[in-house]
Amino acid sequence: MYSYSPVDTGNLHDRGLVKKQFSPTSMGIIMGGPLAPYGPYTTLPWIHERWNGKQNPNQGWATRAANDAAQEIANMTGGRIE
Repeated sequence: MYSYSPVDTGNLHDRGLVKKQFSPTSMGIIMGGPLAPYGPYTTLPWIHERWNGKQNPNQGWATRAANDAAQEIANMTGGRIE
C-alpha cells in the first residue's frame, strides 16, 4: 500500500495507512483515520475545475495496491486468488 499511495505532502503515506490485526487470523490496512481523514477520497473518481476538468490522477490506487498485495501474499503462501 505504501508504494502505491499518493505522495503530495507525505501525510497519507506516512501517517494515514495503519496495519490492524482484526483477529488471530485476519489483518488489514486502515486508510485515513484521524491523521488523514481524506485518505479514502484520494482513490475515488472525480473531476475538478481546479485542474481544468482533469480526472483524479490517483483514482483507483488503493484497489490496485490491494490486488497486488493479495497476489503477493498468495504467491508467498502457495495460495490462489479466486
